[in-house]
Amino acid sequence: MTPNTDYTKYCCPNPSCNFYAKKNSENIKHRSWTGKHKNIQRLKCTVCKNEFSSRCGTILARSSLPLDKTTRIMKCFRWGVPDHATADICEVDPDTVAAVRLRTAERAKIHHDNEAQELRDPAAQADELYVRMGGKSTCWLAASILVSSLFVVAICLGPRNQKMADLLIAETHLRCSWLRAFFTDGWQCYLGSIMRCFGQTYRPQRQSSQGPRPKHRLKVTSILYAQVVKMCDACYKLIGIQARSWIGSMRECLDWVKLFKIGTKIHTAHIERFWATFRCHQPFARRRTRCWVKSIPSCEARTWVWVSLYNWVITHTSLTINGIKRTPAMAAGLADHILSYEEYVLLPVFACTDFQERLQRHLKHMNSPEIVQAAARTNLEKETSMMWEKPPDTKTNLIIGEAASC
Repeated sequence: MTPNTDYTKYCCPNPSCNFYAKKNSENIKHRSWTGKHKNIQRLKCTVCKNEFSSRCGTILARSSLPLDKTTRIMKCFRWGVPDHATADICEVDPDTVAAVRLRTAERAKIHHDNEAQELRDPAAQADELYVRMGGKSTCWLAASILVSSLFVVAICLGPRNQKMADLLIAETHLRCSWLRAFFTDGWQCYLGSIMRCFGQTYRPQRQSSQGPRPKHRLKVTSILYAQVVKMCDACYKLIGIQARSWIGSMRECLDWVKLFKIGTKIHTAHIERFWATFRCHQPFARRRTRCWVKSIPSCEARTWVWVSLYNWVITHTSLTINGIKRTPAMAAGLADHILSYEEYVLLPVFACTDFQERLQRHLKHMNSPEIVQAAARTNLEKETSMMWEKPPDTKTNLIIGEAASC
């Protein structure tokens, strides 16, 4: 077989090499052919003299599955086909399907940490999704999405508590360097997380010349934060939708939304639409389903595989410009073309960032006693505005009016 002449898509897997995980370089050369059918290239780094397979770092690494079967498995993952059905379609064992999913999920996390950094987007939205697992166990999924590019920034799984909100907000903050607005639902844990993530400590001026000095408080000036709250009656029927601005005035939030053409009012439509698409393609996340997952690791693997395909492979009609279809990664400036399933499978991925360490340091700073106590002393005043209110029931009013006239 004739070797390829372009090796810029490959990179050296040796961590001690100066060209480790660096693509578009001229340090990779063809060495030989390997495999049962001699169809796998053996490559060599001209800098560190390290030899490796062309499948190193891909989903096919140390796997005997052919490319076409792996591609079909990825398509089944994308459409939420059950494991036994996927095994029947692709003519493999169900354990092989589970192994491919686990390998793809681990690789998707590393790829996300490497690429999803320094994102430039004016606003983000966050929301949670309830997932019922087998037996009596439950799980919550929390996600944040960029408004302009529809790129999913962060995914968190576990119990719905303050720790989940802290992790979601901190990860979104570290990945987005130009984030200036955040919109969520009415879950109060978001407010505390945003204050401790984006706030800075300051000491108020003393009101009088005598007495103790005021203690530190938090001041948030780098972001606007508003909530969209659904109001229900005693029978849990929707009667209105209210917008609440906690950081920044209501006018500032509306001006920011209109300035970047992301709507005419404060909303969380993008993250709600994402969860609707997720439910359509992943049966275990639907409200009434028999396709339950048995454990949180299985739920996490299925979620990460689909989110990775959502960001890099699946195109979206709302992102189309001049007839050119785009993925969220293209809209966010992370890719210049749509990744096919074959390219996604053969894409080499190596851990080359300390993002998780920086995330843990940021979470430790957010939960330090000084920041927590300053946040507890800080009082914010919200500004509310009704965006929609249920119209009065004309039939009921008509009956009441007729009864009164009689």
